[in-house]
This record gives sequence, C-alpha cells and structure tokens, in this order.
Amino acid sequence: MSAMSATTVYDVIVVGGGPVGLAAGYEIAKAEKSVLVLEQSNFFNQAGSSNDMGRMFRTMYTEDFMADLAYHAMEIWHELEKDAGTSLQLMSGLLNFGDKDYGGDSPEGTLMGPVPNLERLKMEYKKLSAEQIEKRYPFKNLPKDWIGLFAPDNGIINVQLLLRTLSRLAKDYGASTQQYVEVKKLVPVSELDEQIWRVEAVESGSTQVVYKAKKIVITSGAYVNHVLSPSFNFSLDLDIWEMVASYFSVNAGPSGTVFPSMWFQFCPDNGGRSQLFYGFPALEWGPPNVADSPKGQVVKSRSNFSLEEQGHGSSVRRSYSTL
Repeated sequence: MSAMSATTVYDVIVVGGGPVGLAAGYEIAKAEKSVLVLEQSNFFNQAGSSNDMGRMFRTMYTEDFMADLAYHAMEIWHELEKDAGTSLQLMSGLLNFGDKDYGGDSPEGTLMGPVPNLERLKMEYKKLSAEQIEKRYPFKNLPKDWIGLFAPDNGIINVQLLLRTLSRLAKDYGASTQQYVEVKKLVPVSELDEQIWRVEAVESGSTQVVYKAKKIVITSGAYVNHVLSPSFNFSLDLDIWEMVASYFSVNAGPSGTVFPSMWFQFCPDNGGRSQLFYGFPALEWGPPNVADSPKGQVVKSRSNFSLEEQGHGSSVRRSYSTL
C-alpha cells in the first residue's frame, strides 16, 4: 500500500523499515491506527543489521532485564506465528561453552551468568563437560576444564521470511509503506490547534516530500543519528559494530561436521584478539550443507555513520548494528 497525500495526518509514522520498524507498523495497524512506515532504501535490503539468512533468538542472558525481555518475547513470537500461519524460527537450542571463569567485562556477559536467570524463570538447561560437547559437536581438542550450557528455548530467526511476513501482515491490517524515502528532519508544528509532527524527507534521492503524523517512532538502527541530530540537535553515543560472517561447508556422515544447534564460545583474548565466536547450523531455508559463523568489531563510535565509509569485500557478508 502506498502513502497517502501530503495532507494526510497519520496517527504514527515509523522511520526505518527493518524488522523493528515493520513490527511497529504491524502492531500499530493491528490496533486500528493509521500508520506509515518509511524506509530510506528498498525494503528487505542488505544495508542494515537484518541482512543474511538467520539471527539468534536467545534466552540465555546474564542481565536480568534481557532475560526477562526474551522470556516474555516468546509468547509474542507465538502470537505472531499464529497470525502469519507459518513458523518464523527454528528452535534448535543454544550451546554456550568455554572457560567458566571468563567474562564480566565482555559484551556477552559470562558463561555461567545466565544460570540464575534460567532457574528463576524455570527454563530448562543442561550442563555439559568438554567430552560431552565433543561427542555432540564437531569441536576438537577442547581444554578438559571447559564446560557447556545447553538450553533448548533458543532459536534461529528466518530473517528474510520474518521481514516479508511483517510487511504482509502490516499491510493486511491497513498500514502504508514507502521505500526510498530518506527522512531528513522531524519538526513539531501546530495545525488546527493540534500539535503534530512534520516529517521532511527526500524521495528517490531528489524529490522533496513532506508527511505528517501525531506521533513518531524511530527504528533506523545504526542510522538513527541521521534523524536525531538535525531534528533535535543531539546525537546518541553509539558503538557501531561491523559484523563479518564466514561460511563453511559441512558434511553429514560418521566423520561429518554437522552442528546440531547454534553455539557460542567464551574464551579469553589471544594476543589482543577476541576469541568470542558464535555460529549457526546449516539452515533448512539456506544453502544446503553451509554453516555460518559471524564475527564482530566496533568500527565507529560517533554520532553519524555512513555505510559508504566502510570497504566491502567480495567474499564476506557485512552488516551493521548498534549497541
């Protein structure tokens, strides 16, 4: 559904058409409010943090608030899948393994940190020895004192199906969407004795357009300061991570390298280089017998960020997300 005329005043305009923005549009439209979702690129693009084939949904968090958020999100995922009539996740479980004493100041918490939250929320988990891990996974020569935590209530999100499902459902409930619209500035204005927002934007790189709304939701991820700075004269202090993924061929059989679930390794730095790694099994909706292992690093810690500033290699996949 395309946008209405510039005289239309929407209940809500959502800036950013990734999974969070489309989910916001879906929920707002389902609440019978008028909503317009604006995306600066095309929908389902590869320029943000929602590209590639899969993302982790996990409940094993050290922080209480993250564990609570994930726990309550499980029911919302079930409701969304019922509405969509399709499964959007593969609940493979998650194996966290490594040095039980590592962590504290790592971006992923600690290996054993999730245990109190799993017990508090009465969620299933199992401790594994290094020997048990090697029997189930193709990891070799693990230090004998390493341990693992496996929890089944974790899964892999089918990102591309999720994006298209949210877009379809949002439109089914009456949401409007518009791609190739880059929001330049949000301006509060008074119109007919009502305070609303004037959304100044550029469509398709050259055409000046204006939209109006009673409320604004900003879901533009790593690009959020491109909206905040000109609109409100402040910026968020963001760490922007470049995520580079490697892909590996896996083969079935007695000597195969099949990963039965997602995994995350906790290990101290080696020579100043992080040894935090995670990976996915081969996905039923992806190329056969190919496993994915992303690796991240902070590439920008400032108010504004441009994708063009980063080199793009031909043999890897990069995505950008914020912490």
